[in-house]
Amino acid sequence: METNGSMRFHGPWVGGLVLALWIAGPSFGFLQEHVGTWSVPFYALVVWVALAVGGRWARRAEPWLDRHFLWMALVCLAGLLGAHLLLHPFEDGRGPLLSSDRDEALEVAVGRWLDGDYPYYAKSEVAGPLSVLPGGVLLALPFVMIGKVGLINVAWLVAFLFVMRREFGSAGRAIGLLVLMLGGSPAALYEFVSGGDLIANGIYVAVGVGLCLRCWSAEALRPGPALAAAAFLGVAVASRANFPLVCPLVLAWLWRRVGWRRALSWAGVTAGVSLGLILGFYFWDSQAFTPFMSRSKLMIGGAPEWTGPVVLAATGVAVVGFAVSFFVRRSVPDSAACFRACAWITLVPILGMILVASVLHGRLDFAILHDRFGLMWVPFALLGWGGLGVDACTKGFHPGAPSPRAIVA
Repeated sequence: METNGSMRFHGPWVGGLVLALWIAGPSFGFLQEHVGTWSVPFYALVVWVALAVGGRWARRAEPWLDRHFLWMALVCLAGLLGAHLLLHPFEDGRGPLLSSDRDEALEVAVGRWLDGDYPYYAKSEVAGPLSVLPGGVLLALPFVMIGKVGLINVAWLVAFLFVMRREFGSAGRAIGLLVLMLGGSPAALYEFVSGGDLIANGIYVAVGVGLCLRCWSAEALRPGPALAAAAFLGVAVASRANFPLVCPLVLAWLWRRVGWRRALSWAGVTAGVSLGLILGFYFWDSQAFTPFMSRSKLMIGGAPEWTGPVVLAATGVAVVGFAVSFFVRRSVPDSAACFRACAWITLVPILGMILVASVLHGRLDFAILHDRFGLMWVPFALLGWGGLGVDACTKGFHPGAPSPRAIVA
């Protein structure tokens, strides 16, 4: 993997620490609430050490894991499937207001849609107003139809295992990062057990971005796969309100990589599919289109009303900044640089809300992460920093290990 980057670090420990923070971040709110603020840096340190130890193990086991990767993937599938089917009933049985309602919300939405009714609804005893955009409802449909919407996480985690194996060219690294992404994160574990879709949501958007980068930047463009990738990403980003923000980054990356004609062709397909889905449902019943209510999540209780627009404006500036950065680089950015930029864009609005809450309450406040929204940046972070971070973190354990220094896009 190339190591393009505008900011360079010279210590081999920094790459692993950066990756550890991206993986650990979604759980900061959970740990702060249930254990205390002191546990946040301790937990990040534990994840960092796990990266080093796991990286050393993966290097030694790499030949065996490569030979038996398909069997290991089946073991992962069986383990994930069994864990969800065994543990989900206990979490779900706690009842309304005591368990996550993301799975129930999708089940209600898909059920209404299949009955020919409008899938969006007001708050009920079963679940709150649905904040997922139509693309998320569409991609959850097959899993609702088989009666287990929570299996969407199982399916996409296994798919992501194959994506990471191809991206990194390493079975050991792919398996190790998948285990750490799920098993080492209280936020991810709870989302997985509860059947919420945030894990899958981040994965299928990241996979869609990766497919577009690969298909549309190929020297010999194959129209069928390229159009399919662009259409899939259009559906994927039409899942939650923050994900369309990655599209300008992909557009800028493609523009720099293969020229404006191909970049604009990609944008036309992706934007057409995404806008078609969103506007189709919006005009069906604009007064009941509850995803637009999700903007209220940018408001912190007691904070001035202007803080929400300021956070949105800062996010917009960040999008423009990262897009422009692709053009001002002397070297053509690699795909990892695009994934890193997407991770930052997913983080910026949450970081803004953490800053607002911390200033308002006079202490470091990670409460916004309690709802596990940070899980949406993890797939981008793994694809963007997974190669650099693991290699940097394990330098010194393996005499032939490279020492990449470009960590931040």
